Amino acid sequence: MSTAPTDTTDLEALARGLSIVMGGAVVTLSALAWGPAGLLSAAVGAGLSVANVFVLTGMARKAVAVAAAGGPNTAIVRLTSALGAKTIVLLTTVWVLTKSASLRTLPLALGLLVTVFCLLAAGFVTARRTE
Repeated sequence: MSTAPTDTTDLEALARGLSIVMGGAVVTLSALAWGPAGLLSAAVGAGLSVANVFVLTGMARKAVAVAAAGGPNTAIVRLTSALGAKTIVLLTTVWVLTKSASLRTLPLALGLLVTVFCLLAAGFVTARRTE
């Protein structure tokens, strides 16, 4: 029986780096496809995604530290509460931005998807390393 590692430094650094690189790629491709309006929309979405990844990795690091110290139930409650609050803030920010600024929907959505793809890629790479 193996125990889960409590050092998430590699995963954190990889996720953060991938979010910046993927965000830049999405912004560049959106600028080429939709011009300045696509550039702005994708930059807003990618910026929110990069911030989201940095916040998520910080939350995960704290939850792992609390769980490793012997408080897995406390870690679950804290992480769930923090994720709920973060999601409310993120969705409210996206709603306000889409209502107040003239952002194109598709480039904004592609920018927001950076979080999903960089976290998946970081997880896959880290899992492959530990095998």
